Amino acid sequence: MYSVGRSVVREAFQALDAKGFVLVRQGATTSVAPKRNWHVLDPDFLEVNTGAEFFELLQETRDHIEPQIAALAAARATKEQIVAMEAILERQSATSSPKEHAELDIAFHEAIARATDNSVLASMHDLITGLGHRARVASTEVDGAMERAEDWHRIVLEAIKKGDSEGASAAMFLHLRQVRSELAKVNLANMP
Repeated sequence: MYSVGRSVVREAFQALDAKGFVLVRQGATTSVAPKRNWHVLDPDFLEVNTGAEFFELLQETRDHIEPQIAALAAARATKEQIVAMEAILERQSATSSPKEHAELDIAFHEAIARATDNSVLASMHDLITGLGHRARVASTEVDGAMERAEDWHRIVLEAIKKGDSEGASAAMFLHLRQVRSELAKVNLANMP
């Protein structure tokens, strides 16, 4: 049908098997793997799938990871990193484009993750960011969502600047509640 040889098909199935999407068994039919096996943070998956069915799991993950990231950033952020976060917030406040606002939102959260000086946490954060990208763009179109996000970002940043780990963690947790509220108003199933 696609005019490719068996070796190309075999390689494609092996790649999909490595990513958890199919089960390839020697001498048996290849089948679709259970969703619990899927590598939903894989960039190839995210390229062709909105990931909307995984957003609740993403928010649950963010609830557990990001407050701790904010707490570590408060303890470890350098002056240069804080200046970079402030610059991102200034740019975020200046834009009215939902797409650009979402990109700057991601950049702000990534800057916090980098400020932990923990490359494992920063890498984990980068992985989960891809899954939530489309939702961030969609949620910015909720009336007042951009302003609310900016307000919470300022509160998180102030706690980080003061070196207040508990305050940064609590502010990030409350910010994520605000994010959940915005996402509840968006029909994620219809995202492009």
